[in-house]
Amino acid sequence: MNTRGATAQAKTQARKAAQDLLQARMRPITKLAELGVEVDNARAESDAARERLRTKQEAYADGYRDARDAGWSPAELEEIGCGTQPAGAALRTTPRRTDHDGSTSSATPTDRDDDYSAHDSATPTPEPTDLDAAHTQPS
Repeated sequence: MNTRGATAQAKTQARKAAQDLLQARMRPITKLAELGVEVDNARAESDAARERLRTKQEAYADGYRDARDAGWSPAELEEIGCGTQPAGAALRTTPRRTDHDGSTSSATPTDRDDDYSAHDSATPTPEPTDLDAAHTQPS
């Protein structure tokens, strides 16, 4: 009976050793899969943040255009802290809104031009972002 007990114990130890080896081999793959999910989640969050930023920049660009249409000059807007920088590329890429039918009167035109992206030389030009590149690439 001693050999039978020894054989059973050897089999148990072999099974345990095999499980340990398998777990050691699987641990890095499990961790890698978990990290892959984290990367995917971070990418989705980043994409959502870029979209929120683009939406806010477009809204700012619309507000900037409204201020210009109301008679504010670029220099005046810059002086009060409402320059073009927060809009990023939205002033250059977002088409002018046409949500009015022309029947309502607007501010009287001034001697300004309608190039809303023009600003004085003291304001730095915003650096292009990867969002700018995405918009300029052909689909």
